[in-house]
Amino acid sequence: MKKGILYFFIIYFLSNCTATKISLKEANKALMIDSAIATAHIGISVYEPFTNKYWFNYNADKYFVPASNTKLFTLYTALKYLGDSIEGLKYYETADSLFVQPTGDPTFLHVDFLHHPVDDFLSKNTKPIVFYTPTNLAEKYGHGWSWDDFDDYYMAQRNTFPMFGNLLHIEASREENDSYTTAELSPLLKDFNITYSYDGKKEDASIKRFPSCNLFNVIFSKKDSGINTNIPFETNGISSTISFLENRYHIATTIKEENSKINWLNIYSQPVDTVLKKMLFNSDNFYAEQLLLMASNNKLGFFSDKEMIEYVLKTDLKEMPQRPKWVDGSGLSRYNLFSPQNFIFILNKLIKEYGFSRLCSILPTGGEGTLKNYFISDSAFVFAKTGTLSSVVALSGIIITKKNKELLFSVLVNNSISSSMSVRKAVERFVKSIRENY
Repeated sequence: MKKGILYFFIIYFLSNCTATKISLKEANKALMIDSAIATAHIGISVYEPFTNKYWFNYNADKYFVPASNTKLFTLYTALKYLGDSIEGLKYYETADSLFVQPTGDPTFLHVDFLHHPVDDFLSKNTKPIVFYTPTNLAEKYGHGWSWDDFDDYYMAQRNTFPMFGNLLHIEASREENDSYTTAELSPLLKDFNITYSYDGKKEDASIKRFPSCNLFNVIFSKKDSGINTNIPFETNGISSTISFLENRYHIATTIKEENSKINWLNIYSQPVDTVLKKMLFNSDNFYAEQLLLMASNNKLGFFSDKEMIEYVLKTDLKEMPQRPKWVDGSGLSRYNLFSPQNFIFILNKLIKEYGFSRLCSILPTGGEGTLKNYFISDSAFVFAKTGTLSSVVALSGIIITKKNKELLFSVLVNNSISSSMSVRKAVERFVKSIRENY
């Protein structure tokens, strides 16, 4: 049975055919003549929690760049240390002042949510606000992130008081007389400077931001006379947020360093599971990074992804079969190195501590989120987290087979020269073959 799983994977990976039975000779021949497989690094692990047995391991103890599969470890950390609800703001009130302390909540004024308790609370306040800032501020970028991706939507900056997902939303258009109209700009900050230009050689309209400042250039193309998009803005720590809040609530603010002696009260913003589901469904890097920082603040008393990762590895995850190199919450960094058995371990631990049903309710299934184009016919039978970087494809999750067996799996592919879509489709066929045949 174990050899059969490997044969299924090889033939499905190399071919678009739908055969379910092949010989070892055919599999070897296909493997030898396919340059994509010859240069790719592949790891597979399939495990049955009920019997506590591995069905199959292939390079399962070797290390791979896992891309967004890293978010499964952030998921565990958030469930472990954030409780049932996201802590949106700490506050303390006197007769003449409102003292607040940011918590790193990624949902504040985020368009994913209609209800914002922190915004409601601050809107009703009429007193001057004193912001107590943490003694250590989070680094705006993670270790090993690609520096030239800084203005891509998926690389929003990290900080302790984010707003609007730390993304600028802009809708603008170019008129026939070469004038420009901005229909929407959110948030609106004093230091935002937007210029417009036209490039008839460009295929699509685009927006670029200059490094370390909020100078944006919207470039229209011959094809596109309008743009509707999101781009990360420069947060300047929490300075941009405080400037925005002063304008929004028309209240003067001052900043002081953190005071641990204050008996803070809490305002909770969103259910933790709701935020985790959005993180996994859309593979949202910003949510992942902020949730890891929030877990650090809750458990360690300060914001440090590095220190929180080290704490979790030494305590909750000390029994992992291989110690991973884990450096961020999202998987944006290529410094992350995990084995397929690491993902079997964390999935099994999530099920043991939080339940099969809860995990399946958080993970995407076929036709949803990042699996919207995959496992359509197996919706509600495959629940998994995708991962994609250049030359990297990963998929780890749960299979409920036709014989009603609940299996955990992890397939990690690195250094592939094939398109990510073709690799992902091959992995899909492999997973579906397990579901159909076992």
